[in-house]
Amino acid sequence: MNKIISDFFQLGTLIFISRVLMGFRGLFIVLNLGPYALGEYTVWLLFIFYFSMLDFGVLAGLERDLPHYRGLNDEREIRKRSNIGWSTFFILSMAASLLLGIVSFFVFGEWVLSILLGLYLLSDKIYRSYDTSTRIHFRYRENGIAQLINAVISLLIIFILLPRGGSYGILVGFIVSALASAYFLFRKTKLVFRWSLKIKEVFECIKQAIPLAVVFYSIEFYHVVAL
Repeated sequence: MNKIISDFFQLGTLIFISRVLMGFRGLFIVLNLGPYALGEYTVWLLFIFYFSMLDFGVLAGLERDLPHYRGLNDEREIRKRSNIGWSTFFILSMAASLLLGIVSFFVFGEWVLSILLGLYLLSDKIYRSYDTSTRIHFRYRENGIAQLINAVISLLIIFILLPRGGSYGILVGFIVSALASAYFLFRKTKLVFRWSLKIKEVFECIKQAIPLAVVFYSIEFYHVVAL
């Protein structure tokens, strides 16, 4: 218990540092993009946000259900929820990423941009899966370190690539930093599940997660309105 409390307070410090670095990152992006490029980049963010909602809140459902059944010491239900939940999340994430790439290609007509957008969404979902897993297992310190890694690497890559490669450099920075953070968490706490593709169970998993998705994405949507 003492370790959990200690790690939790360390998480607060690490998150604060990460937020400061992300603030510098956002300021650097704004100062180095012209009005047209900044508007275009904002549209990309909107596309990413709307397609990210296609996971239907399954990740939040896992964060709710798995600790509950761990508290009950119900190993059978933990295995069942893990298999169905993680399988559903990754299937939906891959489908959303592919769909984003296809739609963005028809909208923007640039295949490089379409690939980068699809890869960014997928890499972000992979990172968020491990981010959620560390919280489920009370690995707060590792969670905070991963967030710091994400902020530092994305800031460095964007600092190097943005002035030379334009807006695409931002997406590259986000992709690399998300994968690096996910790899760090992968080394600390692996996802334990078996693929389960039973349609009935997948739909049941989505159905149970939708109320959480409404709450979570309504809050996110409030912030996106400004974009």
